[in-house]
Amino acid sequence: MSVSTPTEALDIQDFQFKLLCRLQVFHAEENLGAPAVNLVATASKYGLIFVGCPSSIQVLQSSSLVKLGSSAVTGEVSEYPRREVPLPSRPSHFAVSCDQSYLVVTLLKDLCVHALVYNVPSFASQGWEQQADRCFSVLLLPKHCVLVVYKLPVRLSEPFPFSGYFRSSRPDISPSECRHLTTGL
Repeated sequence: MSVSTPTEALDIQDFQFKLLCRLQVFHAEENLGAPAVNLVATASKYGLIFVGCPSSIQVLQSSSLVKLGSSAVTGEVSEYPRREVPLPSRPSHFAVSCDQSYLVVTLLKDLCVHALVYNVPSFASQGWEQQADRCFSVLLLPKHCVLVVYKLPVRLSEPFPFSGYFRSSRPDISPSECRHLTTGL
């Protein structure tokens, strides 16, 4: 394998970032409960920005923010185009999968950590209101336990969003000791 000589360094001085606008996403009195950096995720493939609020997900389209920034708006903007998806409790982390197909929102509900997995393309579609409440729900467990989930996808409005059973990977716990789980958010 031959190694080619790298090209000579090129100094670019006109490269810059430009502030489009300042959005007031949170109110000063709101307690986020988690560092703000954990509550922002982007899916550039679809031009979407996800922001976690104390009781919801705000979905912003980057194209609408560019339009807002190109207008003569100055100062902090509190009224901007967004979609809101309610959450059952305060979120702690947001993440988008590497192929930008799924948004994962972790939250604590009834002293259990839950992960809500949303289909990102559904947020980009026109009829997103009917699809936004459709998500996978997974209960996060200690590393020696596995939750086998057999009812997916689910609606958050259903009383029992998932049903499954615990299985342990530890050899000292027999299959007869597995507990059945039916729980809701």
